[in-house]
Amino acid sequence: MSAQECLGNAICYGGQGSIRSAACRDSIFVYCTGVQEEGDDWIRRWWEPQNELGSTCTTAISRHLSTFDDYDQCYVTPRRPDGTCRPVDNGKQINSETWAWAKRLLETAVTRYRESGYLLNAKSGEPGYTPFNDEFSRTICCMNPGLCQSILDDYCRQFSTSRVSNSTSLRNLCGCHMSALNYQEYSQKYNIERQCSSLCNGSEVVPLVGVAGDVIECEQDVCIIDNTTLTLSNDTVGGNVSFEQACGFSDGPVSCTIADSIVEVINTEIGGNLVPVLEQCGTMTCTSQNVSQYCTVDDVLSYQQKARRIQNGRIRVNGIITAGIALVVLTVIILIYVYVKDGRSGGKATRHNSR
Repeated sequence: MSAQECLGNAICYGGQGSIRSAACRDSIFVYCTGVQEEGDDWIRRWWEPQNELGSTCTTAISRHLSTFDDYDQCYVTPRRPDGTCRPVDNGKQINSETWAWAKRLLETAVTRYRESGYLLNAKSGEPGYTPFNDEFSRTICCMNPGLCQSILDDYCRQFSTSRVSNSTSLRNLCGCHMSALNYQEYSQKYNIERQCSSLCNGSEVVPLVGVAGDVIECEQDVCIIDNTTLTLSNDTVGGNVSFEQACGFSDGPVSCTIADSIVEVINTEIGGNLVPVLEQCGTMTCTSQNVSQYCTVDDVLSYQQKARRIQNGRIRVNGIITAGIALVVLTVIILIYVYVKDGRSGGKATRHNSR
């Protein structure tokens, strides 16, 4: 059977003609990785329908993952109803053989994709982007993060904390998968684990998984409000960032810590957009110059007003200094002009008297 025919076959019992048959796996692997082709045309097969049923290479991934109740149909892992980056716990066991095949297929495709010069974190309209990025991050990795963990660990280690925190799209992809060094500040300063850091603990971030493939959620009931939260609010349309986007999921009250970057976070026009998030914090601690103290939303708003007054004062002072410098420069120019003019007049008078 051709790869297109295999992709359109929803029978998953593993017999001849099934998408899970050895023959279909071989043809799909070659078709969806382009390993026997020149050029990049194979990449389009991950998002463009390849048959009348609308199947893609992503379809092949989804049909090789979980066990299924009915041997005549594949079981596709559903996504959370709210659209966040977490799979639904369906209580089904992973089929280790088909899972390993799907993982190898994805890893091979991503390797070839990157070798062709494409960037997994590029957004629509940016260099290095194709719709493969959306299929990879939002469809495959969010629904089955275990398939992507080794890929992201390798890809994301090139990025620094500051780079990831200043890009919502990069945070969603790499927030949990940078090198361990990037999470030391959170563990040393706030005594929290990687999955609870502001980079990783968000409902739109591809999560960490354990050895059994289960999502490792933050269980410390803590939320760090820092530059990452500011960027998230700034990049969200209208600045309407949700508590889950900023702080992840929690069953109870969360203790929020506003990091040392509080001035940068609230001394902006969008600072007020963070208030709905802060209002859902059970308790709140503000830190400044490594000194921590309990605070409230009113304290933050008061600090915001103070910070704006300070900033406005700095603007006025800078304006006065600039005006003073301009006045000094103008005075020097005038003095030089007068000096040169007087020198020329004196020279003419001397020559006239000598005659």
